[in-house]
Amino acid sequence: MKNIYMLQTNISYPNGTYLPYAAGSIAAYALADPEIGREFALKEIFCIREAPENIINALASPAVFSFSCYVWNTEFNKEVARLVKQVYPDCVTVFGGHNIPDGSPLFLEQNPYADILIFGEGERPFRAVLSAVAGKTEWSGVPGIAFRQNGTITVNAPAEPEDLAGYPSPYGMGLFDPILEKYPDTDFSAILETNRGCPYHCAFCDWCEQKAKIRSFSWERIEADIRWMAEKKIEFCYCADANFGIRKRDEALIDYLIENKERFGYPRKFRVNYAKLNNDTVFRITQKLEAAGLNRGATISFQSMTPQTLKNIGRENMPVSQFTRLMERYRAAGISTYTEVILGLPGETFDDFCRGVGKLLEAGQHTTLFIYNCELIVNSAMADPVYLKKYGIRSVQTPLYLRHNAAQSDGIEEHSRCVICTDKMDTEDWIRANMFSVLIQSCHSMGLLRFFALYLFHERGVPYETFYRELQTYADAGRTCLLGQVYAEIRARFVDITAGRGEWSCRIPGTGSVSWPYEEAFYIRLLLQADRFYAETVKHLNEVYRLDADISADLAAYQRMIVKEPGKTTARAALSYDLTPYFNELMACGSPVLKKRRNSVTACAADVPADGERFMREAVWFGRAAQKNLFSDLSVQYGEET
Repeated sequence: MKNIYMLQTNISYPNGTYLPYAAGSIAAYALADPEIGREFALKEIFCIREAPENIINALASPAVFSFSCYVWNTEFNKEVARLVKQVYPDCVTVFGGHNIPDGSPLFLEQNPYADILIFGEGERPFRAVLSAVAGKTEWSGVPGIAFRQNGTITVNAPAEPEDLAGYPSPYGMGLFDPILEKYPDTDFSAILETNRGCPYHCAFCDWCEQKAKIRSFSWERIEADIRWMAEKKIEFCYCADANFGIRKRDEALIDYLIENKERFGYPRKFRVNYAKLNNDTVFRITQKLEAAGLNRGATISFQSMTPQTLKNIGRENMPVSQFTRLMERYRAAGISTYTEVILGLPGETFDDFCRGVGKLLEAGQHTTLFIYNCELIVNSAMADPVYLKKYGIRSVQTPLYLRHNAAQSDGIEEHSRCVICTDKMDTEDWIRANMFSVLIQSCHSMGLLRFFALYLFHERGVPYETFYRELQTYADAGRTCLLGQVYAEIRARFVDITAGRGEWSCRIPGTGSVSWPYEEAFYIRLLLQADRFYAETVKHLNEVYRLDADISADLAAYQRMIVKEPGKTTARAALSYDLTPYFNELMACGSPVLKKRRNSVTACAADVPADGERFMREAVWFGRAAQKNLFSDLSVQYGEET
């Protein structure tokens, strides 16, 4: 028997990581072939990132070693492969995955320890590779690979997509059971795949034309995978479908997921990429997940609000009026939503970006807005040199762009390549746009100044864009105030990124070992000195907007009260205005009349951790999308009305 080893490490969090689904799927397909099963034995799928030497020491006469490459593990894979070839020069090393340039032999040319590249979906090519290693198939007959033979590199024709109905599951074949036994104290998350393909062609994504047709796995396989996750007590399930809810059977799938959650208690959370044009099926699915305690929120993504940019990236948005109606519908059902935007897309200026974010706030997205920087994915249309030249896109290589990851200790640095300049947004405007993004997410979406902005928009007609651009001007100039100091520190980090020496996150003492994206770091830094932040910022807002003393005092008290802090389980505010129903109606896109009426508001929460690390993890990291960082249980006692 010839021994197969595989390596697929994933993004790791404190005490947790994902099972190696891609490697397992490829192995399951190959080993289901009786001929391959007679010739080869799968010895181990390595999925925990450890010292490369430890992996080499665990090998026993490897015949084939395959590496599943993503942006978060490619450099690590290369180092392990280099050592494999040193110790076992006859071992065939196979590389595949999203971080391998499709159809290009460049990776082989640059890395002499790599023997074979697999392009695109790997199941059929990997099985054929094993057949060739066993001498059953000629290398020229293996589809979708590049290979090195007699000093020459050959690129074979791509493999055509297959019907997925008969594909075996790595869960059902028991390929992950040894991993669970080996690491009993690790919290593993699992990936569920019900189909492949996407009918859209977004330039920033790496789904290519040949993958556009949606192909489905069998219902029986999907049921078995869900059942396996429930029985194995998998806490978190991520569904890798590109457009969940686009098919009618998806709702029945959720019914089965919930049935298993009720019976076994697992999985406890379920996340998925919903269909781009949010529909009735998606709404019913999120309702069911919410009722079962499985929901991670409903995504209503825009990427950009600039028409020319949408045209440039091959994207189409729903009308803003439909977005507002969807927000109202989800809000009425008690379902949280979040909206995603990408910064640095071609055709968008700094003013366009700020204006677009303002429109989303005006449409009612006050709670959960995620703004991501545009990253060049190896096989996306946007990464093509012709596309880059057309739109004047300049990128920079930085340490890997991850959120909340645990620090790596092996010294092998993974990389991201992110856009820092286009023909419509130079690097200085890119830095300004990122800082505007930080202010919007920390001060509005996460709530630090949301109620001032809401009041000024509805009572004074101050656009949200104007409010936060003025705040940015103040922060950019006010180096002595806390807001200005933290702003300057974060801005300097973005400057470092444009120079190719910066990182995308930072660690904050007393908040655990994870890295914090900059909007959360900004929030945390201000929260840790909340008294100073509010005293200085409210004073500035009073000067700019000339607020009456009584409404200013009420807004400051209400805003300060509603933001949670470590160990703060109760907060109270004595008010002259009836702000609680007023803001509740504003958040629901209503048009309330603000009444002057003495009242006392009490905010309560059953469990607000006093420990800073636990608080930040639960309220900011895990709880941000669901607004766990803000009090939601408010009671009001009234005095006289005036």
